[in-house]
Amino acid sequence: MISAFVKSSTASEAKDVWFFGTFDAWNLKCMKHLQSKSETIVFPGIMSGWASEEEAKENSVNWCTEEKKQSYVARYGDDFSKKNMVMFKIRAKTFSGVVNREFVHRLSAKLEDYKLNDDGVHEFTLTEEGSMSFADWSAKFPEAAMKEE
Repeated sequence: MISAFVKSSTASEAKDVWFFGTFDAWNLKCMKHLQSKSETIVFPGIMSGWASEEEAKENSVNWCTEEKKQSYVARYGDDFSKKNMVMFKIRAKTFSGVVNREFVHRLSAKLEDYKLNDDGVHEFTLTEEGSMSFADWSAKFPEAAMKEE
């Protein structure tokens, strides 16, 4: 259903958008390795982000008040304290919806830059890449396609 909506809709002109999440140490290490190789990564499904850096910060755990952090712990458990806050910034074509929210479907992006901010947030800058169909992927990576069959 989502794919049908995305195919029938047109995304906006490319604009800056911010996504955040929490990664454990292993996933963060993998992301840094991919960035060091300037690799491309695909985020399957739908990603939901913010139209401004301020909105992203206001809604992320690291920049929230202590009260919001406690609410987060109540919802998701104390696990978040073992996680690393990760922010992704990208200029991409998005679908706008819900106040200041931006959505991207099947984001394919090159990991360009990485920095550890003073507030402890790991920030990656991405560059949107063209999406690849399964047929294109199979032609580009025939060995991997054979394993999938």
